[in-house]
This record gives sequence, structure tokens and C-alpha cells, in this order.
Amino acid sequence: MLDLKAKLAAAGLVTPEQLAAAERKKAGKPAGKPAAKPAPAAPARPKSGLDVAALKKAGKSEIYDTVRRVVERTRLDPVGGLPSERAEAFHFPTDKGSLGRLTLEPELTPRSPRAGPPSSRT
Repeated sequence: MLDLKAKLAAAGLVTPEQLAAAERKKAGKPAGKPAAKPAPAAPARPKSGLDVAALKKAGKSEIYDTVRRVVERTRLDPVGGLPSERAEAFHFPTDKGSLGRLTLEPELTPRSPRAGPPSSRT
């Protein structure tokens, strides 16, 4: 019975040079030994700047304060303002199965290309 390399060569799918290169590559690796895994690089710091390892060790109030400062620093809408008349409610399911709601201003709401301009929506 022919091996796979011979079948591929007979069908003209690989050239003799490719077969020779595959043999050289196979001969260079010791059989049965897995390749050594490279050492994991240090994890990149998240864009938010939160030190997750330090937060895991911190108390609840410190975690809350840290996360609140990050949210206030990165939020897109003005803090403490009432929603405008053009604001839309966005409903979503929570992990516990209840329904949550966010009020989104049109400037922050992404529009799909099929939605059309906001004035055409009712």
C-alpha cells in the first residue's frame, strides 16, 4: 500500500522538491517529544488601567470606588443630567433573568446602515 506522500506525488499535487523539504523538516525534529512551549509573556495591562490582581485582594469598598472612578473617567455622556426628549430606552436581559433598562441619547446610540436616518423612525 502506498503512503500519503506517494499518493500525493502520483496525483501531481506535490513536487519532488516539496517532498524532499518535508523529509528534511521531519528529520530535524526528534520523534515523540513535544515542542517546547515558549514562556508566557507578561499579561498586557487592560485599556481601563485597572490592576485586576490588586483589586482581587482589595476590600469591597475599595473595589467599588476604583471601578466608579474608571467609569466616570471613561463615560461618554454628561454626569447627572436628565435624559433629553430624544433619548431612547434600551431593554436587555440580566444574568438573573430580569429585564434591565438603559436610557441612551441618540448621539451615543450606534446606527445600523439599514435603520436609516433618525427622523424616518417612529
